Amino acid sequence: MNHLVITSTIFQHKPSHLLTWHSNDVVTKAQIDFILVRQRWSSVQDSFSYNGADTGLQSGSDHRLVGAKVLLRLATRRKNKPKQFERYNLPLILMFLDFIAAFDSVTRQKLWKILENDGMPGMPLKFVELMKACYDASASRVRVYGEETEEFLVEFGKKMGCEDEVIKIQKKLEKIISGSDGSQAKDLLLTLKELPINLEVLTTTRIGMTVNSLRKSTTEDEIVSLSKALIKSWKKFLDPPAASSGKEVNNDKKEKKETAPEEASKPDEDNSALQRAFPALPSYTNDAVRLKCREMLQNVLRGDGEMPDGSNDPGLVAEQIEDAIHADFKSTNEKYKNKIRSRIMNLKSNNMLRLNVLTGAVSASKLSKMTPEEMASVEMKALRDKFVKEGIEDSQLAVVEGTKTDLLKCGKCHKRNCTYNQLQTRSADEPMTTFVLCNECGHRWKFC
Repeated sequence: MNHLVITSTIFQHKPSHLLTWHSNDVVTKAQIDFILVRQRWSSVQDSFSYNGADTGLQSGSDHRLVGAKVLLRLATRRKNKPKQFERYNLPLILMFLDFIAAFDSVTRQKLWKILENDGMPGMPLKFVELMKACYDASASRVRVYGEETEEFLVEFGKKMGCEDEVIKIQKKLEKIISGSDGSQAKDLLLTLKELPINLEVLTTTRIGMTVNSLRKSTTEDEIVSLSKALIKSWKKFLDPPAASSGKEVNNDKKEKKETAPEEASKPDEDNSALQRAFPALPSYTNDAVRLKCREMLQNVLRGDGEMPDGSNDPGLVAEQIEDAIHADFKSTNEKYKNKIRSRIMNLKSNNMLRLNVLTGAVSASKLSKMTPEEMASVEMKALRDKFVKEGIEDSQLAVVEGTKTDLLKCGKCHKRNCTYNQLQTRSADEPMTTFVLCNECGHRWKFC
């Protein structure tokens, strides 16, 4: 079309220098960013994507910078003189770079600074100046119902939603908690403070739990104070302050001062309330065994496809259950697998337990610690009680004769309902042997 050609299809390179987009699953890759030039224009000597360059990865972009090696004759632009392409009557050629796809929410001044200081392989500073000249002081208009608005300067790329930015910051904070460099923690917390976060974003991303974990794992006072301030501001969405007069506010302050020593000795109630409001997200894993266990739990939670009203996502609940079980064993050993099998069998046989887990009446952490007796259905519990009762009755022998007494205590059930008999089993000058039978549990013993 229009005699244009894609420069990246002309030159042969390795796939790593051709692919421009990488998915988060590290498997899906594609070549979706290109540079188009006129077919007769032969000044392009090479075209490739920068592999490993700082092309917005710090901002969470999954695109790579596409560049081309071009032979250009650049001239210094002076004021009050005609432009070079007008002076020499040459065609004007511009190289377009997709800032929206590659550099989301990154200011251009910061981008120029990165390119000038760090540089890229084979990228001369003249190219940086050329890109700055192309995009500095660029203005745009918007056409609404056939009429154009006034010009406005474009200084940023595409602005992401608040939830997307919170998720990106959350991933960086999780890396810092796991032991990475924590020099960016302060900047990330300040960025969170400026974002317009509401209750829906807090509930969806669980950023409150991440900030609370950062507060516990760090020893820097400044980061701790910033984390506490963020958590305190977010808690207002859960418990809105009631309207009160000035006197009541002063009385509340006095009561807080009087009860401060008592509250210091209590457990951290703020953390428990925050944990109930924002349950921790399951950890990411690429372990094949754990992924298969999560899939099996998700299938048994879905059941026949009918979901109760107010139920949570079966996939998320399955990941939380598996994550809680894995936290107990720290590995996928045989004990871990047996516990997974036990939960799957009980969820499959006990429909009431499955509904309680989906609706949140039974949390994932609680389910991971429940015993088989606690997970059993009502019918199974009645059947087990029946078997226990029959076993006790079978173990008890019919009492033909004997003396009932409450002076003897059973060592098994600790009750005082016993029958005893005395027989002379040894020589006549030896004391008699007493045989005791517990009428409650059937336990027998003897003594002399």
